[in-house]
Amino acid sequence: MAKAKLTEGSVFGTIIRLAFPMLFGMFSIVMYNLADTFFVGKLGKIELAAISFTFPVVSILASLAFGLGIGASSLVSTAIGSGDNSTVKRLTSDVLLLAVIIAVIFSIAGYFTIVPLFTLLGAKGKVLELVTQYMKIWYLGAGFVVIPMVGNNVIRATGDTKSPAIIMSVSGIVNVILDPLLIFGISIFPEMGIRGAALATVIARSTTCIVSLNILIFREKILCLKYKSLSVIIESWKKILYIGVPEAFTRIVMPLANGFITRMVAGYGTAAVAGFGVASRVEFFILLPIFDVGSVIAPFTGQNLGAGKLDRVKKAIHFSWIYSILCGISIYLFLFLFSDKIAAIFNPSQEVVDSASMYMRLVSPGYGFYGIVMVVAGVLNVFRRPLLASFMNLLQMIIIYLPLAYILSAYLGLKGIYLSRTFAFIVSSIVGIIFLTKVVNNAISIRDKEFNS
Repeated sequence: MAKAKLTEGSVFGTIIRLAFPMLFGMFSIVMYNLADTFFVGKLGKIELAAISFTFPVVSILASLAFGLGIGASSLVSTAIGSGDNSTVKRLTSDVLLLAVIIAVIFSIAGYFTIVPLFTLLGAKGKVLELVTQYMKIWYLGAGFVVIPMVGNNVIRATGDTKSPAIIMSVSGIVNVILDPLLIFGISIFPEMGIRGAALATVIARSTTCIVSLNILIFREKILCLKYKSLSVIIESWKKILYIGVPEAFTRIVMPLANGFITRMVAGYGTAAVAGFGVASRVEFFILLPIFDVGSVIAPFTGQNLGAGKLDRVKKAIHFSWIYSILCGISIYLFLFLFSDKIAAIFNPSQEVVDSASMYMRLVSPGYGFYGIVMVVAGVLNVFRRPLLASFMNLLQMIIIYLPLAYILSAYLGLKGIYLSRTFAFIVSSIVGIIFLTKVVNNAISIRDKEFNS
């Protein structure tokens, strides 16, 4: 039975202990995606274009799964902290049932709309044919994408970040091994081309699904296969979706906003777009330490909130903010000194290097503030303020960044677009600190009044 593991001991030590394994898990996800792109790219430009068309659809399902996982993690961690194991079981079982239902509906609807959907997205001819080959296999394994993403979030809610990290790492290794074998038909394996990439993904994801369920059922013993009345299940779904839907919506909107930014950058030429692409990839890698702490603050907050230890929550928040700023300063100094050399690794063109280096040097001063926004959003979800958490991310990207980038680009060109991102990070972090401080202090005030009464 799940027990609170995060309500005792050093706050600093506990956060670091949670964060360290997660770093490797996140790195494996990056390698997972890069492996598909690398090996499919060896087949040719048409195949690479085909797999690129699949990213929006794959991202939508991943966003839905992530939203469910965040909703479940926030509620489960709080229930664990309060010692309510029956609620832990109920929530875990009900969210996984919901994940299965969503995966089935998504798979069936997607499978029978491949051609019209991707035609609408712009795929045609040979590219559309290859997209169809890939997605027919991928859709059959969509459940293996959703279930482990939700399951791993629940495992993290118990205070165990090591197991999900190992699971993700093993899945990444399996995918890297199977990709060339199934794509190119090495040794006894058939040559499947782009279909091999899809099958490798399904097999790799299935390993994470099996192991995640095994941990939840046999080790943690928090998955109940006996379901109660439909009304009880629906009540759980409402609680989970109240947090999960805004989070999923935010995850879906962000790539769309980035699409508009890419279109603005495209107005400055191919080299500018290439440089922006290089910088974006570097950014994802180099922000992993900041993403890391942002992802572990939620289970820590949940367990301590459930246990009524709000002073530990407050300390964890302050530590995470300081960590984010210090990490952001370190990243800025590193990129300021070496951004041109890093960009040259990806493309030798001086124009591309200059564009990528400009982005890294102008945007990196805001990375620490971006980390603060991530911490704020994660904690607000646990305090059941999902709309406020979603607003924080939308404030940063939609309300500030997009309009300001459009305005400043008219005066400063590319520099205006990039400086707008930094400004958005800083302003949204300040707003987030104000909002979260009020929420936490209000919770402490309510606790103290109840204690004194």
